[in-house]
Parts: sequence; structure tokens; C-alpha cells
Amino acid sequence: MKGTQTAYFVNRSKGNLMSKQQFEQLKEQLKLLSNSQLKMLQGQISSQLTPVQSELISDEEMQALAQLFR
Repeated sequence: MKGTQTAYFVNRSKGNLMSKQQFEQLKEQLKLLSNSQLKMLQGQISSQLTPVQSELISDEEMQALAQLFR
């Protein structure tokens, strides 16, 4: 898998997507992972798919608003 990973990261750093053949190879290699490795990978994928929730307002802004309504 090391060669595929290297090719993937090289392609990603150039802004290119993984080829269909590389993707198919990756899917086949996933079958070799243990359940715990798959769960760890699933967590990493989920965290990348879920947009990061940023705070709408800072703590200082929240305190200023709270003082306005006291």
C-alpha cells in the first residue's frame, strides 16, 4: 500500500484527483484491514466530511451582548 499512498499524496499535492485505477486498488486494499483499522479510518473520513463548526461569535462578543440585555 505504500506505493499507492505515495502516488496518492503526490497527486493530491499537485491538485490532481486519484485515478479510477488507483481508487479501485485502494478499495481492494481496504479489504486487508482489520475491523479496528477500518473503524479508525471511518472516524478519520467522517471528520473530513463533516464541516468544522466555527463559533458564530467570540466569547467577548457574547459577553458584550449579555451585558446589553441585563
